[in-house]
Amino acid sequence: MSDKHQRIAVCPGSFDPVTFGHLDIITRASKLFDKVIVLVSTNLDKRPAFTLTERLLMIRQVTQNFENVFIDILEESCSRIMSAESAQWQSSRVSELSPILNMNSRWHSATRSSCPKPRPSS
Repeated sequence: MSDKHQRIAVCPGSFDPVTFGHLDIITRASKLFDKVIVLVSTNLDKRPAFTLTERLLMIRQVTQNFENVFIDILEESCSRIMSAESAQWQSSRVSELSPILNMNSRWHSATRSSCPKPRPSS
């Protein structure tokens, strides 16, 4: 399939750490789309437990068997990107984009990366 007609999903997030809920969403997206791009970024509202590079490596490890999943670092804040996407979709400037909410299954709904976690040792 040519790049022009590929169905591409973009999954931005902090993934700090990557959870079973994240993996569930990525797994299901990999079945629905030709290409899934997971963008690891910072969340300005959280203190990260892991560096961007550590999170990138963790996600690469758990998704290594997916041929259509690609992982990269997004240098901007995830919440800023999501706001820009929402504004773009609402303005209907790009008719080829279709926002899809892919929530994790109910089995992983209690898993949140914002739950308390130990601070990394210095």
